[in-house]
Amino acid sequence: MKLQTEVLVTKSKFEINHRHKIISIGSCFSEHVGDKFKTSKFNILLNPFGQLYNPVSIANSIDLALEGKVYEESDLFFHLGRWHSFDHHSDYSDTNKETVLSRINNEIQALKSFIIDMDVMFITFGTSFYFHNIDLGKDVANCHKLPNKEFEQKMISVEAVTNRFNLLLSKLSELNPKAKFVFTVSPIRYFTFGNFENNVSKSVLFLAIEDLLKKNLNTSYFPSFEIIMDELRDYRFYNHDMIHPNQTAIDYVWERIGNTYFSNETLVMIKEIKQIVKDANHRPFNPNSYEHSVFKDKALDKLNSLLDRHPFLNFDEEIARLKT
Repeated sequence: MKLQTEVLVTKSKFEINHRHKIISIGSCFSEHVGDKFKTSKFNILLNPFGQLYNPVSIANSIDLALEGKVYEESDLFFHLGRWHSFDHHSDYSDTNKETVLSRINNEIQALKSFIIDMDVMFITFGTSFYFHNIDLGKDVANCHKLPNKEFEQKMISVEAVTNRFNLLLSKLSELNPKAKFVFTVSPIRYFTFGNFENNVSKSVLFLAIEDLLKKNLNTSYFPSFEIIMDELRDYRFYNHDMIHPNQTAIDYVWERIGNTYFSNETLVMIKEIKQIVKDANHRPFNPNSYEHSVFKDKALDKLNSLLDRHPFLNFDEEIARLKT
């Protein structure tokens, strides 16, 4: 008896391994999956502008990096005791404007550097809705709790998404011909816009991605949305808000990503890395005991053995914990 609608995912024509440089950019779901890459010790740059939910903001962020934008105080504004950038998520906001500028400019430099040498970019669209600041005449990535009257809510069209990203992919491919681009749609439903409106918004994204795949040979699609909505069609796979997928769902999508993009060797490495990270994060009842000292020595031996085989991996944090 089959009690699940299985989403068939074809094995990717290209593989991702730990030597590759990866960029993940987009909605909060891209952050969840990106964190799985990060904890598995892949070389990944994750959301260098913070979470971006719509194609307009995502394209703007990449264009700003390509042009080498340097943010100055005039690019920020002060609201509710913190400095903010309209181009960035509130994770980048701070009470100290120098802290904001330093972090923003460092991340832009990192993004430009990664783009030049990246192997894969994951782009996760969340919604077609975006906001336009009326006074500035500027599309914004985040409203930062400013009054609603200062913004106009808009929905980007299929044609506008495809035009913008065809141009962007062309620029990126010219700069880095080896780069691959994986599009995906966030399964998170944006009910603040309305149920019907959310469905229309997602439809725009699917139609745009379909067109982009037809016109760009270096693109592909991973069905995160379909896996959550069809294979995991049960509220036990959601958090208490019944909108955001829970950790079990994220782990399941990560497993499907592994089956799609990773070789058997990479999958074995991920298991080794997971155990090493788990050992390093272990909190003993008695950290000064002989037993814990032996445990740490064994964990370091496993870690060093893996580094001997794969010296490009970064275990600085784990080594520091195990040597403490």
